[in-house]
Amino acid sequence: MNKKPIKTDKELEQSVAETYHDLGEIEAGEDRLGTIEHYKQALAIARETGDRRNEGDCLGNLGNAYHMLGQIEKAIELHTQALVISREIGDRRDEATDLGNLGNAYYALWQVGKAIEHYEQALAIAREIGDRGIEGNALGSLGLVYHDLGQWKTDGDRPGAIEYYEQALAIAREIGDRRGEGNYLGNLGLAHNALGKTEKAIELHTQALAIAREIGDRKGEENQLGNLGKVYLAQTKMKKAIEYYEQALAIAREIGDRGDEGHQLRNMGNAYWTLGQGEKAREVWKQALDIFEEIKSPNAEVVRGWLNSFEE
Repeated sequence: MNKKPIKTDKELEQSVAETYHDLGEIEAGEDRLGTIEHYKQALAIARETGDRRNEGDCLGNLGNAYHMLGQIEKAIELHTQALVISREIGDRRDEATDLGNLGNAYYALWQVGKAIEHYEQALAIAREIGDRGIEGNALGSLGLVYHDLGQWKTDGDRPGAIEYYEQALAIAREIGDRRGEGNYLGNLGLAHNALGKTEKAIELHTQALAIAREIGDRKGEENQLGNLGKVYLAQTKMKKAIEYYEQALAIAREIGDRGDEGHQLRNMGNAYWTLGQGEKAREVWKQALDIFEEIKSPNAEVVRGWLNSFEE
């Protein structure tokens, strides 16, 4: 009878660390605080056993979990530590991932210069090592930043969001990344909506919503419902917009995404305001403001200004 080799203490600790790490990934999106606790336990064991690669992975995962809770400064601190380790051990793929995560965090704080810088570094490394997945993520992220800067189309040397999104979409389809495909379809929908092409936007968001539901991506589903709400808001179909915002809000609360919960409330308030239901808008905006202040979002100042207008 063959016997399995007996594990050393260090190997046993590593096995436990991997279990905690896996538990963190299983709970992600369901119980953020439980996720954080498991990643912290895995991190402690990785440091005790001197496993620098696993230490970096745990730091990156902790950073993403704190980001989802709206604690962006904490996320930046953790992703920066992860980046140092990736560079130290020469892991170019993890380095690109950490740079992308930092880009996401700076983007959440609307520090667009730093966000673009980190996304471009991630893109360069992804192309150097031939990682199409990270390349697509970086392209899509750059598209988001230029979208929010109002640069939807490429104009000479000035980058455009749509071009980035289309490149990212092509890669997602090439590598069979259905989640990414849905995200980029949705982002293209947002860009077309911004350009006033609302029917094209509805078509793109509807495709993205179908993919999200097909793969069970609740956050993607929430995003596309909210995006459809924005299009119907642009078409001045307020009741339909509110209907989609309410569906998106329910999912944001279900998955514990406080930032998105605030955004859906803010947008719903806009629809009520346009309908002439000022008191209802005020009630919804107040809920959004409480969330934005809690997570220290720059959106708090905007919503506070809207609420102050009621007092004047």
